[in-house]
Amino acid sequence: MTWLGYFNTTGVEAIDYILVDPIVAPPHEKPPFVEKLLCFEGCYLAYQPPAYAPAVNASPFLTNGYVTYGCFNAISKLAKPVLETWGEILRQNPTARLALKDRAFDHVYAREKYTDYFGGLGIDTARLILLGQTTPAIRWRRGSRSTSRSIHSRTTAALPPAKRWRWACRW
Repeated sequence: MTWLGYFNTTGVEAIDYILVDPIVAPPHEKPPFVEKLLCFEGCYLAYQPPAYAPAVNASPFLTNGYVTYGCFNAISKLAKPVLETWGEILRQNPTARLALKDRAFDHVYAREKYTDYFGGLGIDTARLILLGQTTPAIRWRRGSRSTSRSIHSRTTAALPPAKRWRWACRW
């Protein structure tokens, strides 16, 4: 049986069942699963934020007047086709910003590499927000994640690190 972590068929016929809800497997559609469906009402993914999670804030677009896209995954996951797609997104949204966060941006070389690359795509590098590592001493302590969370709260929309997983590689 399979359930949490993947909301599509595994494609493995040896797995007999998959736990789904009407969102994952709408009753009016032919399911694309090789597994038999165990469907129940309600959401099959339940989440309750931890007590130390900050309150949800209003979209930063409302105060900034522009969209800030963000990706805080390791930059080693960012392949050229993804960066080119993001460049196109920024060209189509001329006031938008792009925030990237990785400890590599603590170093001038990485910052220059990304500003040069996006500059080559025709993007004004003033629209890039390249953030380095959150202080390691406080990053993982429960209740002390305010720096990381405040960075997330300044973005309007998250961008995925890969168009297709097979493209996720260093460049």
